[in-house]
Amino acid sequence: MKVLTLVALFSSLSAGDEQPLDVVFVIDVGHQMAEWHPQLVAGARLASYELSLDDRTAVVAASSSPKVVIGLNSKRDELSRAFQKSAVSIWAQKDKPRLFDAVALAIKIFPAADRTRKRFVIALTNTADTQSVSAPTHIIEQARKSTIAITFVVIAPSGSTYGDPQLNIPRRIRHFNEDAVARSFRLIADRSGGEVFVLNLDGYVLGKVIAHLKGAD
Repeated sequence: MKVLTLVALFSSLSAGDEQPLDVVFVIDVGHQMAEWHPQLVAGARLASYELSLDDRTAVVAASSSPKVVIGLNSKRDELSRAFQKSAVSIWAQKDKPRLFDAVALAIKIFPAADRTRKRFVIALTNTADTQSVSAPTHIIEQARKSTIAITFVVIAPSGSTYGDPQLNIPRRIRHFNEDAVARSFRLIADRSGGEVFVLNLDGYVLGKVIAHLKGAD
């Protein structure tokens, strides 16, 4: 698990040709995420500027009945619209989200394995999954078969401060057991080639995630 500030999270990219991305964002639309959706919607608009013409994105809403909000496409403006549509649905949610089931659905969006593109699922949440029927082992098997790396972004609550000791930024944590939440995702992330981040949210988080993926080996 990596615990970092957004400001210091991702280094700048080196120049040169980049493999195009296929990224499916899985957004937790459970009621506990209500305070964060405005920042995510705003961040999606900024993130679109990190996308190249060849990059493709999709969005899945992780509710009690996960669904595809928008399929894989290269239209930049569709990303923020899909996040906005997902945010609206949060107010209708009464049951707990099924995040792992949404991740399993996201994997099915990708076409047949294509090694000419980098392929990722990025799941954004602030709580562990206790409702899904999809087993982590099944998700790992399907992700590896399709060469898809699964990364979880755990959003820390207001009042928490995350720092990077390597950058001499102090780390303070208040009222949030980030290890417990992140630990529940680590098996899937590690075995699929993804990562787990615990982040303070700002409007730049999605753009920084995309920039990081572009620089990933």
